[in-house]
Amino acid sequence: MKKFSLILAGALALAVTAGLAACGGRSSGDPAIHSITCAENENYRVIDLAEQGQTGSDILFDVESESVFYEIGEVSFNGTPITKGSLGYKFTMPDADVTIEIDLTPVTEYDDPDDYLSWGSGAIDCISVAEDKTVSWDVTQAIPLSFDMNKFGLNNGTLDRKEILSSN
Repeated sequence: MKKFSLILAGALALAVTAGLAACGGRSSGDPAIHSITCAENENYRVIDLAEQGQTGSDILFDVESESVFYEIGEVSFNGTPITKGSLGYKFTMPDADVTIEIDLTPVTEYDDPDDYLSWGSGAIDCISVAEDKTVSWDVTQAIPLSFDMNKFGLNNGTLDRKEILSSN
């Protein structure tokens, strides 16, 4: 009887271990999880974009312009355009990794009463952005920068602390 109980306990432990291992793995019917990436740019900000998505799930995010010179143009994933709805941009996650592409278009007219700036469609061609480059000059100081505080300054530097504290 003792031998039978020991064999039964071993068989039961083996069955439980095999059952738990089968539940823990992903079966072929489970949707896959893929990565979602988006290029960063100083002219726009991507809001609430998940780093991963499950195949077939809805992915929601939004994009805001960070520049008065550009507005958000076309937004797409893997080359497929996405239209903006009331909750932002939405697409169904495919069974592949996704790359979000965001195109910016120049603003043709601008008028914001809060910053007192405005321009029409012709002004955008006249706006230039400075190039980011390093410039250096060889400079020689020709004027000596030393001062005699007895010649310059309040009361030729003879102001007494008692005068400051007693003055009204």
